[in-house]
Parts: sequence; C-alpha cells; structure tokens
Amino acid sequence: MSNNYIETAFIVPVTLGEASLLEECFEAAADISGRFPFLPLEEMDAAKACYAACSDGFKATFPERDDEEDLFANFLELWTDPDFPCFGADLSIDSPSDGKGPVAFIRGQEADVSALASLIQKVCKSALPFGFEWAAVSSKLRPGELGGGYLVITDTEIIGGSTHWLMTEALQTLRAKPEASDSEPIAAGECGEEAITDMARQIASYTNGAARINVYNSTKLALAQYAETPRALLKELAGICDRIDNLPINDDGTRILRAGMLDRAREIATIADDI
Repeated sequence: MSNNYIETAFIVPVTLGEASLLEECFEAAADISGRFPFLPLEEMDAAKACYAACSDGFKATFPERDDEEDLFANFLELWTDPDFPCFGADLSIDSPSDGKGPVAFIRGQEADVSALASLIQKVCKSALPFGFEWAAVSSKLRPGELGGGYLVITDTEIIGGSTHWLMTEALQTLRAKPEASDSEPIAAGECGEEAITDMARQIASYTNGAARINVYNSTKLALAQYAETPRALLKELAGICDRIDNLPINDDGTRILRAGMLDRAREIATIADDI
C-alpha cells in the first residue's frame, strides 16, 4: 500500500486587506474542522457565535444565506465536500525586500488545490489572473500515482487540469481517426468518458481514504474546466467514490467493484462532454 499526496507551494501578491482576510479564512477553516472546540455551546450556536465574531470583510465575502441555517454556508462552498473544510496547507504573510507589498506564501503536502483556488478567486482579487502548479506524489513508485497539474484563476472561472488528463487528451487526439473528411478532431481540454471511467477504476485500488480524496479532486478539476463547477454532478460522483471507499479490502490490498457500480460514473462523463 502507498500513501498519496497532493503537494503545492506558491506565492500570491496581496494587499494588506487581502492578507488579513486570507489569515482569517484559514483560522475559520480550522475552527470549523475542530467543531468550534473553544465555544461551550451547541454546534450550530457555536457556529453563529464564531461567525458573529468574524470581520466585516469576511462577512462581505461570505455573506449569510437565507436558505441555510449555517451562517458559514457560503464559506463552505469553497470545498466540494463541505463536511471536510480543510485546505491541507499552511499560510504565512511575508514582506519582500523589493518593497512591492505583502505576499502570501501557501504550501502544503496534502493540499486541497481546488479549495485553495476558489479561496484565491474570492479573496485575492488584486492578484487575478493568477495561476499555480501542484504535484501528485506517492510514497512508492507505482504506475499512475505520480503526476501534477496547474490551475489558472480569473474573476469568473478556474481552469486547468492534471498532467494525466493532458496526456490522455493528447493521445486521444493523436489516435483519433476521422471517418469522414468533415469530422472534427477531439478538442484539447475535452473531458472524455474514457478518462473519467479510468479514474473510477483507479479508485478501486486505493485503500487509503486520503488518496481517494486526491483522485476525486483531480476529477473535479477535469470537470471544472468547462464552466462553473457542476456541483450536483460532483456531489453524485463523490457519493460513488464514498461507496467505493466503503467496500471491503481484500488480502492483496484492493477492492472489487460490484457489477454496474461504474455505470453512473460513465453517465456523468457523458454529461460532462455536453457541458
């Protein structure tokens, strides 16, 4: 069995206000993950008390929602899984010697790069457009468990993908054989059913929950290239991942998928093709 991680390290130029808000967001995520341990109240009351103590800048960036009792609902939308609000990274604010203003240094070995990208989009407006890279590493040199990728963030979208998807798409393009002269080649960046299905098969071999989350995050990045993140599809795909993750582990460290378990994953891939 191997341990898989998503690693990243990058610097974002920020204003003083953005730097303060970034620090507050990291602190809020830690408080929520810890179920507000320092407030002797029921969890929802503790959340309300914590939100009330947040700055005006935080409340303006992540305002209350009329359809949600949890005042942090907008903040939790940074994560695909709101029950796991962890950036998996550390933050420090530095003042470079060139006098150009503060920079945020973000680095982590179990990073949720999609959540970090969404946070930068919300908070670091002065830095946009902005991009950073990430690496997929493994404690063992196994095929398919090493790679990386990038994310580019603008005011309106987050685009990018992993080296696995880029390589797969390039190979699909090279191997495509048009049946007619007016047939169109596979477009770069197209999210094909084969790639998503391959991802789902890979999940079956993972015995580490964190690894499953990392593979799921890669899938999320692939879907997010085409428009706003299709949240309903991602939630459903997360459910498929969870069901796979709950399957018993065999003596050889793998899981055997039940017949038809990937059918809906293939349907989601087909829908992604049409986005």
